[in-house]
Amino acid sequence: MEGALILFVISSTVQKCALNLLEFPYKLKIPLEYCMVEVIFAELFNLPTPRYLEVFYGSVLIELCKLQPTTMPQVLAQATEMLFFRIETMNVTCFDR
Repeated sequence: MEGALILFVISSTVQKCALNLLEFPYKLKIPLEYCMVEVIFAELFNLPTPRYLEVFYGSVLIELCKLQPTTMPQVLAQATEMLFFRIETMNVTCFDR
């Protein structure tokens, strides 16, 4: 997870952040799209506050969908669906985000 945080920090724009995430060196050995979405949501739901503004995480997800239109939208849809199934057990602060 720290590797993704480093990419967030060294990226000067949302576009560069998304490109850096997609260039992860072990992407052929892991389900990269699923890992990226999980880390981004984990950072967004970090309590008491996320490291960056909430809009940053949404912008990165949108950019990733633009760069990987055949895989990222479906992965993001699956993750979002899982969040809605678990919304009753989520912390209220996370729910509001």
